[in-house]
Amino acid sequence: MEAAARDWAKPFLKQAKADLAAAEFVANGCAHLHPSTLCMLLQMVFEKLAKAAIAQGGTKPPKQHPVLSKFLPSLKASPSLPASFTAEVEAFILQLESATPAVVKGHGERLEYPWEDAAGRVYWPARDLTLAKTVANPSDLTAVACLKCAHDLANDLFRIFP
Repeated sequence: MEAAARDWAKPFLKQAKADLAAAEFVANGCAHLHPSTLCMLLQMVFEKLAKAAIAQGGTKPPKQHPVLSKFLPSLKASPSLPASFTAEVEAFILQLESATPAVVKGHGERLEYPWEDAAGRVYWPARDLTLAKTVANPSDLTAVACLKCAHDLANDLFRIFP
């Protein structure tokens, strides 16, 4: 017998919280050393939060990566949307999702694996990922805003999506 859709909600939320703890650990002292890892963890957190909310709503969460962009309209329509969910956070997490290897088409930057450009040059996230460079900039607070939003969503997800 297959698990019911709602049976997936709590495990996805618990794993999102575990990933968030790892992201916070990296951000608190190591983000300047490992910004691409922080980006990857943030992407994982928001993807799992979206899947938890989808499951809580009674639909089995999809197995593919581009779930967040499809879920955002439901999140934004919620009257309980946390104030920490800003346009800046939304834009950044959508960029993270579009950099996941399963989503990238052609020669685009990849979040967790090296990639090749059209001229045959090989790049890697720790050195070349534009999103990681954003996170590594000490004056940029995008990662801090994303962590705050993820924390707020993780703590109130099942109140936002009963």
